Amino acid sequence: MKNMETSKPAANTHAMLGLVRTFSCGGFVYITSTDNGTIHDMFMLIYILANVIYMPFGSYLTQNSLIRKTRQLLSLYFILSLLPMFYIYFLHKNRRIAGAYTYYAFFEWGLIIADILFDSMSLFDLEDTHIYISDSSRGTVLNINNIPMGKDHRESEKVMLKEDIPAKTPREVNKMPNKYIKQSSKVIYLTFMADTMLSLVWWTNFTALPLCIFYYSVWSLSFAGQEGLMLVTLSAGLIGIEELALFASSRDGKTVLTLVSFLGLFASKLEFPVLKLVSVSMAVIAQSISIASDWYRSRDRQQVITFMLGLLLHSTLKLLAHSNNPFWPIVNDTNGGYIKTGLVMAFIALLIRRCYGSDYCTSPISTQKRSNRCLIIGASLGSYIWALHTFLSDPSTLLSWSWTGFPSNGPHPMYNSSMIIVGFAIGIMSPEYLAISNIWHLFGTCCITLCYICDDWLSASGAFGFSIYLPSLGPVMIWNIKHCAPGRTMLAVFGTYTLLIVAHTFTVAYEFVPLGFLLRERTHVVIFTALAFIWLTTSRTTFNITYGDNDKAFKRYTKLLLVGIICAAHFILLNRINNSVVPQPYHTQDGILTSGIWTVHFGMDDEMWDSQIRMRDLIREAEVDVLGLLETELQSVVFGNRNLAQFIAEDLGYYVDYGPPSHKHTWGAVLLSKFPIKESQHHLLPSPQGELAPAISAKLDLYGNIVNVLISHNGQEESPLDRELQTTEIARILNTTYPEPALFLGYLVTTPHQKRPAPYGILFEDGRMLDIEPLDRRRWCEYIGYRSMRKIAYARISHGTVTDTELQVAKFKLYDTDESYHPQFDWYTFMDEEHIPDSYRFSNAFAGKGKDGHRFHVFKIPIYYQEMSESD
Repeated sequence: MKNMETSKPAANTHAMLGLVRTFSCGGFVYITSTDNGTIHDMFMLIYILANVIYMPFGSYLTQNSLIRKTRQLLSLYFILSLLPMFYIYFLHKNRRIAGAYTYYAFFEWGLIIADILFDSMSLFDLEDTHIYISDSSRGTVLNINNIPMGKDHRESEKVMLKEDIPAKTPREVNKMPNKYIKQSSKVIYLTFMADTMLSLVWWTNFTALPLCIFYYSVWSLSFAGQEGLMLVTLSAGLIGIEELALFASSRDGKTVLTLVSFLGLFASKLEFPVLKLVSVSMAVIAQSISIASDWYRSRDRQQVITFMLGLLLHSTLKLLAHSNNPFWPIVNDTNGGYIKTGLVMAFIALLIRRCYGSDYCTSPISTQKRSNRCLIIGASLGSYIWALHTFLSDPSTLLSWSWTGFPSNGPHPMYNSSMIIVGFAIGIMSPEYLAISNIWHLFGTCCITLCYICDDWLSASGAFGFSIYLPSLGPVMIWNIKHCAPGRTMLAVFGTYTLLIVAHTFTVAYEFVPLGFLLRERTHVVIFTALAFIWLTTSRTTFNITYGDNDKAFKRYTKLLLVGIICAAHFILLNRINNSVVPQPYHTQDGILTSGIWTVHFGMDDEMWDSQIRMRDLIREAEVDVLGLLETELQSVVFGNRNLAQFIAEDLGYYVDYGPPSHKHTWGAVLLSKFPIKESQHHLLPSPQGELAPAISAKLDLYGNIVNVLISHNGQEESPLDRELQTTEIARILNTTYPEPALFLGYLVTTPHQKRPAPYGILFEDGRMLDIEPLDRRRWCEYIGYRSMRKIAYARISHGTVTDTELQVAKFKLYDTDESYHPQFDWYTFMDEEHIPDSYRFSNAFAGKGKDGHRFHVFKIPIYYQEMSESD
């Protein structure tokens, strides 16, 4: 029987969950989708989420073994039925497939029946419960002999009478068999690979959660409310309830929680963003409880190593899928996802662990409480998880900080990122004593400082050192929490992690973000605060990490896997380099330059899909030679630590300047060019009030001539002073190149012909540039300017569902060397399309209704020009 003292808090928690599911069930029944679809869906999602925890928890608390098995089967049916039900609902709602709703209704009623059957099992729980009412004033004595006893009661009584069986002492309980004790080499290998795969699933869901959440913030350009779901990681604090902790560490409990975590992988099959977010949130809740239990109950280093290997695999897979994890909910079969493969591998790993793994139920969570350090230790581990997520969840993140443009004097952020994989592997195999050395912490601090304040190879050397330092702390960091109260410590862990995520996001906060000024441009404050917490606890740690009886075999397999990962990373990058398309302008024979400016809004489309493939398709159809991409800086946790330009550059053949890196606190700008980039420079434009504005100035070799190109992203409407100062600096840079050919591709936030201090007048007057189409008055953000070139065509192509901003394109041609011209000559007449050569035209795919949601808009057609002579 369950001990009544330990069952009481668990029963209370179970009762609270039951109350939530009851009221939420009443909510979606009483308020139908016809009355209010949003509230109806909200109540239904709360009901489902509560049931996913309520049912397995209730099964574990059930004392009767037959009823417990029945409830476990009902729980499993309920959870597994959610996956096809969501998918069929998508088929009905989005694809309008006839008959789909009928199948959905069957699943929905199946869930209701399972729920009713589950609750009906309570009759058997209560069959041995008897209530007697007596008048206490008459001194009635209760005759126990007359009370009927059920079978379970009698059997438990027999067990309690076996006094000849001595109870195990706490010391004997702690002498648990290690996770891999007395196992064959084959079993050790299988369980090692299975645990590593499940750790990969853990990191996949964990990194996907902020990515899915901030999709809403980006599209609403405000706090959308979904940001509160970052707090689901606090569910790890529930292991403070002993019964839940025991359930989470049991074989059945780990199986149930792992199955729920697979919802994060299945989320890719759900087309609606809200369903993806709910699925990932449910997965993170389950895996947060599971990992917290493992951290507290595991007594060896092996569990920590597989946890780190999962992150290393996640990071390496992103090299294969062009900075996306191929199991994320933002990818599918059409844009680089391998969801089916991930699910199959995950289920195989679960079966292996179910068959060969062991649980930790005989190893109780320590009740020793060092209250004076408990919160600090939790904050330290939370800081450590934030650092792993921020700096090592993509191998190019730290290296991108060294990028300064052309000519390159340092490593390439992508093609040299295998050095970070090597550093990660070295860190995993480093001895534990390094983690408690003050000299080692000083080394790590110096490395991240070099990476942050320096450029090129000096910055890259710091990145390599830091990639060794961070993983080496893992065993000691997790060991630290084992002597602290689990509930509040895990709340401190993931509470600190969440606060650091928010703080790091605020370092590049838009001007309209409330209190954004507190941490704007202060990444160093966030980084060194996290490092201070880490150093404060690890440097004062005394630890006694145990090693399994099969530790030699485990280390051998770890080294083999690390070597395999390093080799895989190297060959993936080598293959990408060898298969990259050689840059070649689209119309070399005619000397045409097609330019474009596009604000791509952080690389996720309207439906929360990664947009790299669709961006590639539009750019290829528009035949753009020189392209400025804006809002491309994705090397942060909330954007998935991605790089948006690498796939397009490799697949279409572009030279690429990635612009100012993430620690420069901008939203990003990228220059893609079919022409060689002879020289480029990054600029941080003046921003005394709001967020920093990025700019890239470059000199391109255009058919043997130098053309100056400037890409920029000005500040928002809320900061007129910023926009004035930023545009003044842009104009100064352009003016220094006069009268050489120049091209401006930027984001101004102004109406055409608006007088000073508006950006329009400053740019085109002080920069001595020409507007591509002065008569186009329906512009606000994107502008194209030029000088000392002959303009041929101009068009505006709708964004479709890829982003929220159109693609503007313009065609130019350089003057011949023997031609005389004025740098700012702008005397043109319009021409009909049939009167110009085919190579001068834009693709007809954008005419009429367009292609893939992209069409000519505003003017409905492209505009073509013929230059007139001054005599005309």
